[in-house]
Amino acid sequence: MRWNPVSIKVFGAQKGLHDLAGADAVLARFAGQCAALLGRDHALAAGAGAAGGLGFAVRVLGGTLRPGADFVFEAHRLTGDTFDYDWVITGEGRSDRQTLMGKGPAMIARLARSKHIPVTLLSGAVDYSDELEASFDGCFSIQPGPVSLDYAMRNAEPLLRQAGRQVAALFLKAKQL
Repeated sequence: MRWNPVSIKVFGAQKGLHDLAGADAVLARFAGQCAALLGRDHALAAGAGAAGGLGFAVRVLGGTLRPGADFVFEAHRLTGDTFDYDWVITGEGRSDRQTLMGKGPAMIARLARSKHIPVTLLSGAVDYSDELEASFDGCFSIQPGPVSLDYAMRNAEPLLRQAGRQVAALFLKAKQL
């Protein structure tokens, strides 16, 4: 059984996991047990690490996977012809280079950009990179400054409301110019 710990290393720390090696060992053992029981190794299947390993569970249970962004786009009829907006705001809890690895905000940005619609990223936290900034017409964190994770989670609603007002004011002012 081959085990690819990439998803642990890439997403584990982002989700607050501190013992990456320990988690990797436990998951490798579990994946091996599943492979032995089922006669098929799903650990390296495309999407197995999606949604915190939910993709692996779906495959083990016999399901098939589709990219989540594709599913949401289809469910909400967000295709080229129906995607007609003045401005798009998207976001997630934490945005960084991983955002560009097929996550919803990046897919929304790609669609908006193809229609020449401005797209803004407004997330709980943003780890800025050239690639991330190039994908959006503005990347903003809702945090007013250094805050604890506990504070950010307890105050997510008012922080998001305030940041949203500021971004909207900027957009509206720019439209007047």
